[in-house]
Amino acid sequence: MRTRKTVTTLIASALMPTLIGCGIKNPDVLAVTEDATIPSIGVFSDSTSVEATIINYATLADDSVEYEGKIISIHNDVQTTLNTLGTPDREAPSPYTGSDLCYIYGTDSAYIKFSPYKTDDNEFIPGAISIYDDKVKTSRGIGIGSTEKEVLLAYGEPNTEAAEDDSYYLSYNIDDICIRFIFDDDKKVEHMRIINQDELLKYIKSRT
Repeated sequence: MRTRKTVTTLIASALMPTLIGCGIKNPDVLAVTEDATIPSIGVFSDSTSVEATIINYATLADDSVEYEGKIISIHNDVQTTLNTLGTPDREAPSPYTGSDLCYIYGTDSAYIKFSPYKTDDNEFIPGAISIYDDKVKTSRGIGIGSTEKEVLLAYGEPNTEAAEDDSYYLSYNIDDICIRFIFDDDKKVEHMRIINQDELLKYIKSRT
């Protein structure tokens, strides 16, 4: 069995690149201690869901997306986001830590994924929103299938441009968040991620 110190090192090592150039490529689930438990967060209640509205993308902030008429911000606290989204279609271990849950909404081929993390102080923090649904756009109208040129026109020169294995991506640091666009072989957006860098930094510090 790995010790807590070893697992902490693995987690910090996996998350640190997210803060440098905005992130790691979609990683495999990390090993965790054998007695690690995956927490459940809050209660999903229809009574706390937000009614659908027509969204004007020009009114969205860079930290937000619209999903099925509901506005989701990576700056909202975890419970607010879960209440807004409602009951998830499925849950899975976090690809970053392995021991936290991420919450998935949509089908196998078109979905969004919300990844919160639990600190050693038993607080849940919003980590990232990953988007694989072509109906979901960023505040600047970019979505799945957008071309590299469209991304550059909308966001300008990236802070990071890189290729790792089969992935090519552009990353943009905007205030305390990072938006990362991952492209397919045709240089069209395959999926995208909004990362709360400040919160992830707090998470890493809590684990080291």
